[in-house]
Amino acid sequence: MHRILATLLFFYGSLVLVFGLLGYWRTGSHMSLWSGLFFGLLLLISSPLFIYKQKTGRLLALGTSLALTLIFSIRYAATGKAIPAFFAILSALMLLIFLLHSLIANKKER
Repeated sequence: MHRILATLLFFYGSLVLVFGLLGYWRTGSHMSLWSGLFFGLLLLISSPLFIYKQKTGRLLALGTSLALTLIFSIRYAATGKAIPAFFAILSALMLLIFLLHSLIANKKER
C-alpha cells in the first residue's frame, strides 16, 4: 500500500509541476509557475519520505493536498471556470482521501 501511494504521489507531483510550467508557458502566469514548482516539488519530496519516514511523508503529502484542494476551491469560487480548477480539486481531493485512509489504516495497525 505504501509503495502504491508513494508512486501516486510522485505521479501527481510531476503533473502539478508540469501543469504549473504549462500555465506559465501558455498564459505567462507567474503564479502558475511558482505554485506549480512549489507544490509539485513538495509532493515529489513527500513520495520517498512516504516510504522511508512514513509519518513525515504522509503529513507533508496530506498538508500539500489539503492546501491544493483549498486553493483551487477558492479559485473556482472566484472565477467560476471549471478548467483547470475543477479537475485540480477532484485530483487533490482524491489524493487527500487516499492519504487520510492510509493514515487511519496505519493507526489501526498499531
